[in-house]
Amino acid sequence: MPSLCPPHPPSLSVFAPTDDAFAKLPAATLAYLLAHPVELRHVLEYHVLDHRVYAAQIQNFQQERTLINEPIVFLVNATGVLINGEALVTGADAADCTNGVVHLIDTVLVPKALHAAAARAAAPVAAPTDNIVQLAQSQPDLKTLVAAVTAAKLVTTLEGPGPFTVMAPTDRAFDALPTGVLECAWGGGGGG
Repeated sequence: MPSLCPPHPPSLSVFAPTDDAFAKLPAATLAYLLAHPVELRHVLEYHVLDHRVYAAQIQNFQQERTLINEPIVFLVNATGVLINGEALVTGADAADCTNGVVHLIDTVLVPKALHAAAARAAAPVAAPTDNIVQLAQSQPDLKTLVAAVTAAKLVTTLEGPGPFTVMAPTDRAFDALPTGVLECAWGGGGGG
């Protein structure tokens, strides 16, 4: 029977944020990550390389790919080793394990795309102030829709409490209709 274990354990480098590093995360980012386990896993895997890298091996401007195939860049200067110019390695080679090495860092590394997603999720959503008709009237590419709503005598209804969902065709969409369709629909065309 074949072994379920690989012949050699994986060799990893983990850049482990301290508790203080997690405490520095913006509350909105932390809340977003805790509510989205897949993204949280990506953030954690962004701290892991698939091979051992000891502090003495790190070169200035060295770039490595993390487990999520996103790059991190090391900067080496008088302060020490920085990752992506933001996370300081505060405990180099803190733990040498059978399957890798752990370095402590003072900042949680968050891929840029996740920072943006967390910011969007945390952004306050302003309560609407316009009803559907007012909103349509304020859009330059919905003039034909406003005319159609008026012709169909739906203004009062769509100004009401709703809730309504309107799939709003733009003026361009109306222009793409075959000749005579709007006139017929508005009662101005030929037919029966």
